[in-house]
Amino acid sequence: MKRIILLLFIIATFLPSCKKAYTCDCTVTEKITDDATGDVETFVYKNNTSVYSEKMTEAQASSACEHEETGIQSNFDALMTDNGTNPPDPNDVVTTDCKIK
Repeated sequence: MKRIILLLFIIATFLPSCKKAYTCDCTVTEKITDDATGDVETFVYKNNTSVYSEKMTEAQASSACEHEETGIQSNFDALMTDNGTNPPDPNDVVTTDCKIK
């Protein structure tokens, strides 16, 4: 009986440390359209990946990554509109996409 309890204690101690570490990989894409020609120029910016604690569940890491995506997009929106003082330029569109890996 003591062996079973000891075995269960060892499993319970080390099992949580087997959780996977998640990373949030973000990409910002900017598409600029030339009014005169209609040509579209695309720029892709890679963001540093964020590594989340091994103690996070996948749902928690996914939620944190979504929050990071919203924050990055908000920063670019503020930059493109001078903190909301100017209307957004329809010919300069910025999108952010973050994925958990």
